[in-house]
Amino acid sequence: MSIDCKDKVVLITGAAKGIGAAACRALADAGAKVAVSDIDAAAGRELCEALRSSGADAEFFALDVCDEQQWQSCLEMVVASYGRIDGVVNNAGIAVICGPEDESLDGWRRTQRINSDAVFLGSRAAIQAMKSQGGSIVNVSSIEGIVGDPMLPAYNASKGAVRALTKSLALYCADRQYGIRVNSLHPGYVETPLVSGALAQLPDDDAAAFASRVVASIPLGRMAQPEEIASGIDLLPTLKSLTGIESQPKKALDGISLQPLIMEENPLWKDRYIYNYWRGKLSLRNQNYRLDHQGQLFDMVNDPNQTTDIGETKPEVLADLSKAKEKWSQEVLVELPANDNRPFYLGHPSLHTTQLPARDASASGDIKRSNRFPNCTYFTNWIDLEDTISWEAEVAQDGDFEITVYYSCAEDAIGSLFEVSFGNASIQGEIREAHNPSEYGASEDRVVRQESYVKDFKSLKVGKLKLKKGKGTLQIKGIKKNGRALMDFRLMLLKRV
Repeated sequence: MSIDCKDKVVLITGAAKGIGAAACRALADAGAKVAVSDIDAAAGRELCEALRSSGADAEFFALDVCDEQQWQSCLEMVVASYGRIDGVVNNAGIAVICGPEDESLDGWRRTQRINSDAVFLGSRAAIQAMKSQGGSIVNVSSIEGIVGDPMLPAYNASKGAVRALTKSLALYCADRQYGIRVNSLHPGYVETPLVSGALAQLPDDDAAAFASRVVASIPLGRMAQPEEIASGIDLLPTLKSLTGIESQPKKALDGISLQPLIMEENPLWKDRYIYNYWRGKLSLRNQNYRLDHQGQLFDMVNDPNQTTDIGETKPEVLADLSKAKEKWSQEVLVELPANDNRPFYLGHPSLHTTQLPARDASASGDIKRSNRFPNCTYFTNWIDLEDTISWEAEVAQDGDFEITVYYSCAEDAIGSLFEVSFGNASIQGEIREAHNPSEYGASEDRVVRQESYVKDFKSLKVGKLKLKKGKGTLQIKGIKKNGRALMDFRLMLLKRV
């Protein structure tokens, strides 16, 4: 079995460190587009930069997993950035080493809120986002969700809840034929900031005793490394391969069978290539090396910043990657159109909603992007009613669509009117509430980023628009403007009703 995650879009929570960071790297290595989410924005963005420098497609999304509204906004932004979402890994969690007599009710509730409630919120949001197309949810529980520890009552209870919740969600999705797999991982003790942080809260003697007891209970005599747990993404394909189960799932499985590494003494393990093509520039990488679009070769393990071209000292590696690059060009690039002007497809039978972000729109007149790099950008400076925001679109079949616009505006914009139109159909919307938050992220950055800073946008349900099958221009135009500007625009959502 040789199944990878090429072009899959996966969101990982608690992704900045430990198991989450290892999962991000493993998924990126398998070809996935990684949505890195964490409450620690600085560490999350640092991981994204490292992933992107290695040729991966990664983007950071700030997320407090205990905030219901942030979950909704986060998934909407992921879909807006990548066009879809295929998997969610609920990994964020905390651990406090404390016996039941010393545990406070507030401490107990905090552990349940982060470790258990957040998994419910994330799974619920993921199901709603993926049920029309299928996908995968992986909930990171723990061996402590199965066995007990005298000094981890709150953690035991929270991870046991995750285990039972996962079983319920799996049955629910199967019963409704959503095509969504829901599984839980139950790692033992792993050398992560979570464990070291929990130990740091104890007196030195107590921390040493706890660690010694834990290690003594592990047959290998050591804690696991995050990378070893991250390989759990390959668990299901491996089990299928080991048991000889032949099945034809409706959705392709993520991951690769690790059977050769388990069963064979000297396995023949084929190195995987990950290709990156953007604006005529093609690069590729394997586990250790990256060949960029200019033919430069970099050792990503010993030179993660890719500062030194080692092509002359590694001619055999350069030759292998160059050959793979040329082969891919001949097999793939020749089939790509020189000018891809395909319209956005609206109302596909398998999709309940379609998201049209500012990133993919065209704007006329004085309307500007928040940044010259399109991802995560929004439109601003909408000061002229003659200016428009538009997408070339094709409606798959006649139908009614509920229109929602994500906007921000100043107080003086209240009462402004705009029109959404396609062909002969149109509907007007009115801005009834001001929403003018500041961009966030700059205070967490060590250096000013090149990409756009982001801010929260408010949803405005415009109403139902009856669309006819066919091609045309989907457009937003101002009708009445109060104040200096109509609005800042981030996203339009079309929901088939």
